[in-house]
Amino acid sequence: MENINVEIENLLKQKNSEALEPPKPFLGSFEPEIICEVILVLPSLEGCEELKEIQAYWKEEADFYGDRGACVLGAGFEFTYKDKRYFLQSLSRWQGSLSWEHCKDEIQEMLINIGAESITYEWGVMD
Repeated sequence: MENINVEIENLLKQKNSEALEPPKPFLGSFEPEIICEVILVLPSLEGCEELKEIQAYWKEEADFYGDRGACVLGAGFEFTYKDKRYFLQSLSRWQGSLSWEHCKDEIQEMLINIGAESITYEWGVMD
């Protein structure tokens, strides 16, 4: 029993001395590594008229549907189109997720029809 108490005391001393050591300097780089650039589709985006037309249609459908559902931010499609990654949101004036989710399958079909690939829907986060 005495040996166990001595071992515990030694471990505690070791842990306490480690806690008192100053942190080691960071030797890495603070520059973020960009693995894949994702382009946010906005009406001001140069070119990509097909994407802007789909987005305008989605916004129109969502605005007409009205503000329904939980308040969600950041929802939309991430996909590859003409060898670039894009993120497409409805840009609806409503934050209720049902406003745009009711036609998200139709939007996905439209993206497929213009040649978009690796399409995933990001559900966003509740506000």
